[in-house]
Amino acid sequence: MRGLAFFLGIYAAISIVDLFNGGSYNANVWWIDLSGLPQTLSFILQVLVVLALLIFCFKVPRRLGWRITGASIFTVFALFALVNAITVWILARQGTIATGFPVPFSLFIAVAFIVLAVMVFFGYKALPPRRLATFFISLFALILCGVAFPVGQIFCFGLTDYRTSVDAVVVLGAQVYPDGNLSPALAGRVDTAAELYQQGYTPVLIMSGGTGVEGVNEAQAMKGYAISKGVPDSAILLDENGVSTELTVQDTLPIIREQGFRRIGVVSSFYHLARVKMLYLSSGLNVFTIPCDGSKEGDSAFKSALREVPGWWYYWFRSAFNQGSIG
Repeated sequence: MRGLAFFLGIYAAISIVDLFNGGSYNANVWWIDLSGLPQTLSFILQVLVVLALLIFCFKVPRRLGWRITGASIFTVFALFALVNAITVWILARQGTIATGFPVPFSLFIAVAFIVLAVMVFFGYKALPPRRLATFFISLFALILCGVAFPVGQIFCFGLTDYRTSVDAVVVLGAQVYPDGNLSPALAGRVDTAAELYQQGYTPVLIMSGGTGVEGVNEAQAMKGYAISKGVPDSAILLDENGVSTELTVQDTLPIIREQGFRRIGVVSSFYHLARVKMLYLSSGLNVFTIPCDGSKEGDSAFKSALREVPGWWYYWFRSAFNQGSIG
């Protein structure tokens, strides 16, 4: 559990420092939502949990007063995380969102903090007899958390459908074959975007994609496919230079601002959406993410999800150290 405490402590500390230095959003929202609290109280609680987590990493308290204090802080955060999880279930039951993964990520966080609270209160009785064993156990837990955290976001957040009425929907590109046909991944994204248009969720689709080695521009191919699905030409805007996720965000922001759009949806494969959301948030824009139907991708979707893990951390660190704001 020390590995978990170290992971969450460092993560939360970096997020707080970034926010204090003028970051565009609080990255701690990826694991706990305290938005219902006054900003000052939220900040104080985050600082307290960082201190409790990092202290627990290096020393398990033995005095009753410190054990009660640490366990109380962790219990409070477990309760907040549980409220976050219950909120997700309520929104899903109301039909406001559609969850593709049965367990909200917040529930895992709640369980983690409950275990941390128990370990702080009783852990001094169960310390490994050798410090070397403690070190290797903690190191293993740290590595496991480094993988499990983004994987949880990719599946729990990415599979959740936040569709709602918006001013425009950005559709991210993927491979187009040399003959101009869309790959299964891209066809699924445009199918979902066309569905959103036809169901009245948005009056505008922004197709974003670049030209790959195939020599065919993705955005142009996406537009042609969308028109064949019944979307009128007048409802489609193009970003023809979106050869990467970062460039898509960078290029669509001016379009969004010039058109006066305020509420934006984003369609992509589920494994892609956590990173997309992060990039838009880093640029000061909140977006509503909608996963496309991934059934056409088959087993490749799972492999793509695993490849997203290092990408998630890469963009998170860029954002945390004020390198990721591209707006």
